[in-house]
Amino acid sequence: MPEMLPSADEKRELHLLDYWRAVWRGRWTILSIFVVVVTLVAIGTFTQKPMYRASATVEITPQSRKVSPMADVAELGSSQYGWYAEERYFNTQYEIIKSRDVAQRVFDNLDLYNHPHFKKSNDPIGFLSKMIDVEPVKDTGIVEISVEGENPEEVASWVNTIAEAYVDRNIDQAVEATSRAVKARLRELAPLREKLEATQRDSFEVAEKAKL
Repeated sequence: MPEMLPSADEKRELHLLDYWRAVWRGRWTILSIFVVVVTLVAIGTFTQKPMYRASATVEITPQSRKVSPMADVAELGSSQYGWYAEERYFNTQYEIIKSRDVAQRVFDNLDLYNHPHFKKSNDPIGFLSKMIDVEPVKDTGIVEISVEGENPEEVASWVNTIAEAYVDRNIDQAVEATSRAVKARLRELAPLREKLEATQRDSFEVAEKAKL
């Protein structure tokens, strides 16, 4: 008499039954692991300090003012050189916002040198600069500056001071560039002034001789 072999469906049912029996035998182990994982996650969630994110916005305009054909007063202009130069200018400004120079100004303005959050770092100024997140707003010249921390009032103060420090830095750069441009212009005019004075002296001498 030929032996009857189980069909594919019967084999599948047998496999599923075996799996179910294995799971049922280890149900208490699985339940214990589940309880432990849920407990650890709950403990971590409740003991973790909440993080706050504060943001400020600044507008970046790549427009320059010139006092002569070759002198860029603000040293901020690049839009007249095309899209690539303008993109490079904006990327440069993003890096400046996150620079040590801006972070240094924030430390000086807020006196953060003894703040517990930064005092534990070997490089507190660099630590602050790494905390700064810069995100440009699409299709605008506006940039969103953000900082995260455990104290909402402090991070709000930090991010506002970062934005102010960046603006003040650009103003200082513009003033310095203007001063250099004016000095260069005065140096260009010095020979003309001397020539004018010499011409006036010659005119006076001629007039004096002619008794005019």
